[in-house]
Amino acid sequence: MGQSASADDVVQDVMLTIWRKADTFDPAKAAASSWIFTIARNRMIDHHRRTSVKTHYESEAQMELPQPMQQADDLIIRGEDSQRVSKAVRTLPDGQAKILELSYRDGLTHQEIATRLNEPLGTIKSRIRLAMQKLRLHLGETT
Repeated sequence: MGQSASADDVVQDVMLTIWRKADTFDPAKAAASSWIFTIARNRMIDHHRRTSVKTHYESEAQMELPQPMQQADDLIIRGEDSQRVSKAVRTLPDGQAKILELSYRDGLTHQEIATRLNEPLGTIKSRIRLAMQKLRLHLGETT
């Protein structure tokens, strides 16, 4: 299902919930907009959980499929490429290399890296951009 159709489903669900539970709204507790936004937020969280669980199970099923045998020359080329990238990463300043490691090896988001390193998000994004530029230059020079 596409994102647009998925969003339409969530909006329809929110509207039905508002219609069905209108009698539970208490203006003394919150404004109508707050009540509606809370319902919408909860429906989005529910939707996200349902789709992420579905995606997780689909990816597990794909992981269980047998993988085709890789050709020896493909493995050698990948190994050489990996060595070139590792060597290029070692030329980066420690802070940039650490951020790339957290991002690509550990799979952390930019926000998670910023939180872990106690740095502003903009700083993390700038360091990643600079590191990637340096890697492109370095790898382009060695080819």
